[in-house]
Amino acid sequence: MPASQSRVLLLGLLTGSLITTATWADTVVVNTTTDENNIDNTSCSIREAVSYLKAKNDKKAIIDEEIAVIAGTSLKNSSQLTIAKNALTDEKAKTSPNSSEISRLEKEIADLTNVINNGLFSLNIQLAQKTDELNKEKSKSTPDNNLIASYDAAINTLKDQIKQKETERTQKESDLLVYRLKGLYGCISFDFNTADNVSLYANLGTYSIDSTITLPFSLNFALFGADASSSAVGIINLEDTTNPDALPRTILKATASHNIFIIDDGKDNDHDNNPATSNQYITVTFNNIDFLGCDNNCATNGGIILNKEFLTITNSVIAKGVATEKGGAIYNAANSVFSIKNSVIKNNRAESGSAIFSEDANLALSSSLIADNETTNINNGVITLNKTLKASPYAPINPLIENSTISGNKGIGLNIQEGIFVNTSTVVQNTVGISFNSGLPTVYNSIIADNSTLDCQSFAPIPADNKAYFANNLSVINKGCPTTNVFNNILISNNGTETLMAATDSKGHCVAPPAVGLLCPLANNGGLTRTHKPRLLASYTKLNDSVIVNKGFNVNKNSAGLACSSLDQRGKPRENNENACDIGAVELISGLSSSRQGDDIVFGQIKRFSPLENLGDAELLPAELCANFLGAGEYINGCIRVIDLPRHGQASIDTQTGELLYSTTKTDFHGFDTFSYGVITTLSRFNDANNDRTLTTSVRVVSEPPSSPPSKALDNGANGIFSILMLSLVAIWRRIYRGQ
Repeated sequence: MPASQSRVLLLGLLTGSLITTATWADTVVVNTTTDENNIDNTSCSIREAVSYLKAKNDKKAIIDEEIAVIAGTSLKNSSQLTIAKNALTDEKAKTSPNSSEISRLEKEIADLTNVINNGLFSLNIQLAQKTDELNKEKSKSTPDNNLIASYDAAINTLKDQIKQKETERTQKESDLLVYRLKGLYGCISFDFNTADNVSLYANLGTYSIDSTITLPFSLNFALFGADASSSAVGIINLEDTTNPDALPRTILKATASHNIFIIDDGKDNDHDNNPATSNQYITVTFNNIDFLGCDNNCATNGGIILNKEFLTITNSVIAKGVATEKGGAIYNAANSVFSIKNSVIKNNRAESGSAIFSEDANLALSSSLIADNETTNINNGVITLNKTLKASPYAPINPLIENSTISGNKGIGLNIQEGIFVNTSTVVQNTVGISFNSGLPTVYNSIIADNSTLDCQSFAPIPADNKAYFANNLSVINKGCPTTNVFNNILISNNGTETLMAATDSKGHCVAPPAVGLLCPLANNGGLTRTHKPRLLASYTKLNDSVIVNKGFNVNKNSAGLACSSLDQRGKPRENNENACDIGAVELISGLSSSRQGDDIVFGQIKRFSPLENLGDAELLPAELCANFLGAGEYINGCIRVIDLPRHGQASIDTQTGELLYSTTKTDFHGFDTFSYGVITTLSRFNDANNDRTLTTSVRVVSEPPSSPPSKALDNGANGIFSILMLSLVAIWRRIYRGQ
């Protein structure tokens, strides 16, 4: 490689290695639910973790600057040098210059220049230059030995200087490492990452927050040793106790009249079109962390969180925040960004934006439930966007409300502006559904219906030449939603078979067909949040009779507006191929064409199997409709019937509960038995093939003694080695089956 190329390569490597300072970040594990801030104690609270990380970051900033000075790359020194040079020029240009000021500035310039020129970056450049000159001299036919000696001496001197500077830099990095390992506030770094992390133990339950905590730097909050997928088991609902397998929720609770967090680095986020002159956001994330506000005038703005940066919340519940003015749960300040996914915002209160108040349209809401929030002025929004999106190519999100349910809130469900899109969402049973504040609506594939006053309010007139502003939506007639210059929208009467919300039975479930109602009340229908499940009425004679199913954007037809998202609120895939997707936050999912059930019983036990386990989002077909598919006969709901009889027992149907009953013929039968049964649902009846209309479930039952293994044969009376072999096979089969 020629010397010149070597020099260029060396300079490139130097540029990459010397300018950057240490980027170590820490993970701190919180081990107490008590709120404390004691620098000398041994326990680590949330507040102490933040204090430790701030102290570490302050210390790191100092050391980083010291390392930058050693490297000769200090931006502070470079800025001071430029200022001093300009001041010297200005002073010399005066009619009566101050000689003492000139001398002071000249000395300051010389000192700063000397520091910069004696930094690692400059020394290595000088070394590269001298090495290049030495190699050139050596390559001559008659090299100058005296000149070579002077180059060698200069190179050795530079190497000594570089070694000394590298030692200084290493010592500074060691100082930071010692500082971090020592710990403060009872907190010690768990490991070193690319971003600061606060980890919470899930099994500790509720963490008390006695006063507001300010977060002035980028930080991630999550559960210790868990990720989003593994820790969010079951529906995320603070009051939900129906799932015994759900992990305990980790809750941050305000213990007095205050919000929990203010996220602010103290700098204005004035993002213009020049990223070099725009302050960058700090980023704060919460994953699997729940929030409980003070429930009584927690703050003026932001009852739980006041955000002035870039906030992301995932798999969380945010409840009982109260703001006297804006943002009962979350206040998103001007030029700030808020993204929330797979979460629940409920039971919050404010004059405006009882759930979320955002000064700009910098909001991304997806796969979430906004329910039971109260806007004290019902003319204001539950989710309020005060302004349109600031026009900047450096906005970090796409403003979008998608796959979300806004239900049962007091106020305007979505009081928003132009610049944000609403897609595949369900906005029902609020005071008012959606308002765009006299802006053009951008709403697609959504249900906006059954809101007590109006479904739509304050929409700008849609241009006649562009119907792609309000498309593929369902709303109630004469409830304010646009009816001219729109595309493929459906209006219902909200009466009779077009009643939107179904009634509930004593258990809070949808009243079974033939009862009407296009949506079921909020319930756990799968996924992390409660949803309104769509229904197929018994009165439908074909699938196309539904005003919800397959009424969304169709990629294969001349549709307008936005395409449906690939997943619904529950994370289930949507159809976007031969059929259009379903409108609203939930895609109707059919049951499997076949499934399996099984369990162990002891001698003499009667086992019940429910046909409801394999229905998906469908319901059992009313008994009076079964004859249309199976011929004349006596039926119960679901057209339930035994298809394959068991060999060693009896299978029957409990006509009162609709359950399948199994019992052995012999009270001492030891082994396994199988049978199958079929049901027809409100959805499977529309399948093209007759044999596809029945959902078939195979059942396997293992019968065994109540205590010690018997000496009797399995199912045929055989004895000896054959019996032992069969017992072994049964044991193996049971292990395999249970593992499925």
